Amino acid sequence: MERPEEGKVAMRIGIDARSQARRLAGIGYYLQEMLKRFLEAEDENEYYLYSNQDFELPFNTMGRVRKRIYEGKGIGKKVGNVYVRKVVPQLLAQDGINVFWGPEHCLPKPVSGVRYVVTIHDLAAILYPGTASFYNGMIQKWVCRTSCSYADKIIAISENTKKDILEVLSIGEDRIEIIYNGYSPYKRQDSRIEMRDGREIRSRFRIEDKFVLFMGTIEPRKNLVTLIEGFERWRLKEEGTCQLVLAGGLGWKYRKILKKIEGSPVREKIILAGYVSELEKEWLYRNADVLAFPSLYEGFGFPIVEAMSVGTPVITSAVSSMPEAGGGSGFLPSGSFRCGRDGRASGSGLRAGCLRKRGMHTEVLCAGSEILRKIMRSEDIGIVQNFGERVPGALGLSLTGRGNCA
Repeated sequence: MERPEEGKVAMRIGIDARSQARRLAGIGYYLQEMLKRFLEAEDENEYYLYSNQDFELPFNTMGRVRKRIYEGKGIGKKVGNVYVRKVVPQLLAQDGINVFWGPEHCLPKPVSGVRYVVTIHDLAAILYPGTASFYNGMIQKWVCRTSCSYADKIIAISENTKKDILEVLSIGEDRIEIIYNGYSPYKRQDSRIEMRDGREIRSRFRIEDKFVLFMGTIEPRKNLVTLIEGFERWRLKEEGTCQLVLAGGLGWKYRKILKKIEGSPVREKIILAGYVSELEKEWLYRNADVLAFPSLYEGFGFPIVEAMSVGTPVITSAVSSMPEAGGGSGFLPSGSFRCGRDGRASGSGLRAGCLRKRGMHTEVLCAGSEILRKIMRSEDIGIVQNFGERVPGALGLSLTGRGNCA
């Protein structure tokens, strides 16, 4: 398949779409939102989605998206990074791809005439090796370093991630573009949840009244043991109905967290909700009295933005990108509380957050709206819409320009 002639608007853009074949999490949602923006653009670009496992997209692709599902066997079918590195390069040449975007740290081997863009969400595997298994950590380190070494453009999802890339990978700053991770799906929307649905969700999770919410994968990096300890200190001092809801799928090394919950003296107040649907997630954000997000390291920390977009106060760590996700040093309105720099949540902070939500709602909502405006409109950091509407122009790429790959 030949590439479009130089000078024509239409381009063929390849995308690593493996995240769509797994249970949707951060990168999966990120790719879907970006793809929607690509399709909203007034151009005739075609998008080729590559995956070693089949999947279906939950929206109309208007005939401009083609799936390339690997039908072979062996290690490429089982190991996604091997598939991208070894199998996809052959397909890029066959499909006449102009630009390839890797949204999860991995790029195919260089192919003549193809420009490469990779998104780096975080460098947790390199900076915090204890947050991943030895095997996955080694693979991520190798894939991330190798892909960044020849990418024409690297997308960092926050200023903090860009800083880490510069310091750890020694990449030239001119190749790094900061493009934030999209927007809250609840932005400028009234609740889509019927009263009946809300009652069913509350009953399903056994939520009685007030509750502290954590949203994210159940894994050590999220610092949930210390969150549980902070909740215990509060609940053991005071009587009350406030509960702690942990919403998210089980990640790596989750057993220690489950053991902590099972042995907690306030076990009956802790709800392990598991992986939640989009409707359940929205209800939890809108009805929580406070979001507790004491992570030790994040590339961005999007639950902070999602919670504040609906007026829910946030307690979070003052490390890595969390202050940035909230809009800077003053991102939490007066009366809100932060964890310490070590991510440790105090029981008094959780208590105060629950007690003050009603009076803080408008202030938090205004702050959340301001953060969303920054994410969506800031012209000096690379706009999310522009990534979709001007690929590859917003990334400094062109059909005729010479890239880092011969």
